[in-house]
Amino acid sequence: MVARGSPRRREGAPGRPVTSPAVWWVWLLIRIPGALSLALLWPRAYARREASDLNLYRHWSSQLAHGLLPYRDFHVEYPPGVLALMVLPPLHAATAFRIEFVVLAVMVDAAALRALLRAGRHALGCWMWVAAPVALGPIVWARLDIFVAAAVIASVLCVERDRPLRAGVWLAVAALIKVWPLLLVAAFAVMVGRGRGREVIGGAAATLVAFVLPVLGWGGWSGLRWMVQDQLGRGVQIESMLAVPLFLAQRAGLGYQVTFAHGAHEIVGRWAGGIALAGTLVMLASAFAVVFFVRQRREPPAAIGAVTLVVVVIVIVTGKVLSPQYLLWAVAAVAVSIDSVARPRLLFCWTTVALVATQLDYPLLYSRLAEAGRIGTAISLAHAVAILGFGFVSLSVAVEVFARLSRPEFRGVESTELGAVPNGARCIRPTPRPSPSRFAAAPCAQPGADPRHDSHPEQSQSML
Repeated sequence: MVARGSPRRREGAPGRPVTSPAVWWVWLLIRIPGALSLALLWPRAYARREASDLNLYRHWSSQLAHGLLPYRDFHVEYPPGVLALMVLPPLHAATAFRIEFVVLAVMVDAAALRALLRAGRHALGCWMWVAAPVALGPIVWARLDIFVAAAVIASVLCVERDRPLRAGVWLAVAALIKVWPLLLVAAFAVMVGRGRGREVIGGAAATLVAFVLPVLGWGGWSGLRWMVQDQLGRGVQIESMLAVPLFLAQRAGLGYQVTFAHGAHEIVGRWAGGIALAGTLVMLASAFAVVFFVRQRREPPAAIGAVTLVVVVIVIVTGKVLSPQYLLWAVAAVAVSIDSVARPRLLFCWTTVALVATQLDYPLLYSRLAEAGRIGTAISLAHAVAILGFGFVSLSVAVEVFARLSRPEFRGVESTELGAVPNGARCIRPTPRPSPSRFAAAPCAQPGADPRHDSHPEQSQSML
């Protein structure tokens, strides 16, 4: 319901609102065959690639079970957040460990959906989260990124509920598995306000220290240093956007070739290292530009989903590594932002196109991509068109959200969704008037009342 006298906007998913039984039934219909395909490796040629990293996770768990300490006695290529997964029961059979990991991933998947449903304002976002594995493939439950995506969703929802400390904790949890969510900490801290921003930073810092200090205590400094060097030393992965000009250069006979390094196929040549470094610098500069933008414009917490979407697009497009499971970050960002944009169907469609193109890229056509040649170059170009199209649409709808929320009548919204207050009430802070006698607390504007004509400039509290 839209209050009279307020700007009209779209709310949630087009059509009928989402209902918990419906979304859960569809969730089950998709998760059961997807999880079974990973557990049984069927079809074998397809699922074996999807589940390939599980052997590495099992190896780490087995090493820990035999008394060896990570980062000191054996190398781990990820931050210390993966320690929580290493303490899974060390089942010796590969199939048993696969089942164990997939079950845990599906449980986290369900928790993320339940959080979106309980928020009550992410109708189309719920469907995006439910349908994503159909487009991306079962790899969503066979990699660490399902935990990163769920933690990012939790952090955004905590900002929506005005719990900045917990938002910082969840961002740190995500960053302890994949580092990039640290780019969101400063943006979140700026958007929740000066006083509350310290809670975001404090929660993130305390969580990071809690995981890193034990590693340093048992002598894991050299392992952490190796992890950083290993990640910095990675080249341009063939699935990344930066690989496209290198594929074209190879077709032009400039001497570029595909090699296997750091557990992935990379394209190497004269300028490959420079392109990788340039991509990293552009990523960092763009992330800082986002923080500067939200600080200068004083973007309200209502734009938190759009800001998350922008940062994820920057990381995906400019990163020198783009594994297929990274698109789960995009799914999480879309899930928390799509119901606040003016063109949700367009964003939903382009997200799906990017997911399908990524599944074709890996694992379905990966062998042809790694062979390079004309077919590999065509696959790389098609994938790039899908990813860049998704990125362009995401940035466009995010800019529209920023423009809409910059209007004076939206500046007092505390929740991330206008219209989130029950019975259609909307909490909007009118422009303050000079008379001090009218500075008194006022309840939320009720349906039918024009908040711009309210005589009380004190900000109302939204009911979350």
